[in-house]
Amino acid sequence: MKHTAQLTNRSIDKLIANKDYKDGISEYIWNGFDAGASKIDISFAYNELGEVDSITIKDNGRGINFEELDNTFKCILDSKKIAIKNGSNVHGSKGKGRFSFISFGEQAVWETVYNNGNTNERFKIEIFKSTSTEFEVSDKEITDNNTGTIVTIAGINSIKAEEITSNNFIKYFNDKFAWFLYLNKDNNYEITINSNKLDCMEFIDESLSKEVTFEIGEYSFRVNLIKWAGKISEKYYSYFIDENYMQIYKKPTSFNNKNIEFPHSIYVSSKYFNDFHPIYDIKKVDTNQISTFNDKNQKDRTFKT
Repeated sequence: MKHTAQLTNRSIDKLIANKDYKDGISEYIWNGFDAGASKIDISFAYNELGEVDSITIKDNGRGINFEELDNTFKCILDSKKIAIKNGSNVHGSKGKGRFSFISFGEQAVWETVYNNGNTNERFKIEIFKSTSTEFEVSDKEITDNNTGTIVTIAGINSIKAEEITSNNFIKYFNDKFAWFLYLNKDNNYEITINSNKLDCMEFIDESLSKEVTFEIGEYSFRVNLIKWAGKISEKYYSYFIDENYMQIYKKPTSFNNKNIEFPHSIYVSSKYFNDFHPIYDIKKVDTNQISTFNDKNQKDRTFKT
């Protein structure tokens, strides 16, 4: 007899276990950018004790398509997004992002507007921590509102008001998103926190940062060297990203073992990486077997160049 294994509320709790609430907020920010948003606004409401009561993340992206819920909200650990094995700065990973509220709140509500041909339509999705394997969806209705999504996380526990007004709170989100905002500076991308715009340039030494573009065969590559104004939380990497700013692969730069203090990151973006499939144990792979893998990996001539 064949049986189907199912996720339970407890198993979802374990997936999100020990997740910092700032990581959770980051997941919802990435969801907005992945949906084509250029502006993300984060705001907080407080209770009479001065603690955070709810968090709202608003974006101006495409919204959530009602007709595609079977391929989005119904899928756990199998989202439409790229699953990146060896990455940081990763966009909402493998369908878990929407459950991020579980580590710091009791309820999440998505109010979303999407375009359905000639009209914009809106509907609402609601998930409770106590029944996280289930979600309620309202009927859709026609609206004159622009597309976008508002996520409200309510029933917040143990987040103090002074935490979200501290410099460490702002620094955390600059660490996460300064590179992305910098790479999109010509597109007017922005993140606001309680009406204060995140200033990525505060953490970037623009005088020593540089952008170059060049061609290799049929592909165009845009390379950004970002020299950080202060120390960063991880080693110095070259990040290889596709047209949608999804990180496909990363490798340490040669400065990690130097005595010179030069905090930096390198970002290489190109449609070349749209279907790049890195081999993470490439030293263990027989050279004669490389041809059995997708042509676009670390052994590819274009990548080596």
